[in-house]
Amino acid sequence: MSVHLQNPLKSVGLKLFLIFFASILFFELTVGLASYQISKKVIKAEVADSSMQTIIQAGDKLDTMYASFEDLSTQMMLDKDLQGLLEDVAQADKDSYQFQEIAGKIEDKVHIYAYSNN
Repeated sequence: MSVHLQNPLKSVGLKLFLIFFASILFFELTVGLASYQISKKVIKAEVADSSMQTIIQAGDKLDTMYASFEDLSTQMMLDKDLQGLLEDVAQADKDSYQFQEIAGKIEDKVHIYAYSNN
């Protein structure tokens, strides 16, 4: 009795298995790469849109803050009492009690403006 070993590459079953395996691998790889590319483009677009919205919102917030600062500075410039106190403090001796008293009044005025606009 002689045992004759056949070349496994000549087997029909192995050839069918390799063909099915290669075709499944090819189609899975193709679909996977296509979905990866599509997802990558979608994610990039979403990140760009999100970043743009964030920039717009930050710009709107800054516009609001700057408008508030502009209003506050206009109110302070038009306040005759504050202008008078600033003129008085400029003329007062820096080491005098009068200077300290006027500086305290100015500080109180500024605090009133700061807290009223929050």
